Amino acid sequence: MALAALEHAVNRRRFDRLRVDLPGDLAFGPRSTPVVVLDLSLGGARIELPLPARAYDMPALSVLRIEDVLDQRVIFRWSRDRQLGVEFRSPDLSRTGITRVLDQIRSGGLRPP
Repeated sequence: MALAALEHAVNRRRFDRLRVDLPGDLAFGPRSTPVVVLDLSLGGARIELPLPARAYDMPALSVLRIEDVLDQRVIFRWSRDRQLGVEFRSPDLSRTGITRVLDQIRSGGLRPP
């Protein structure tokens, strides 16, 4: 029983993540910054910032954009150095769009420039 609880605590993710290397843009209120999306799932993303995360206004974090592919409202979840994790605000409402992005990546149809 203790082993099952430990496995659940270690693997709390609801969705599988796919490693990607895609340019994006992260909006902090009226300002935005270019980012690299490192991995993506139906529930959220792991992102690399140009500067350490403490340099940004995390409460103002609002939207993740991948040009011509994804425009998703997000919630800040964690940060470490120049990386941060976000959760999509409405994964159920945007599941079709996110699934399309993931399918394009898996098929090789969407690649970083």
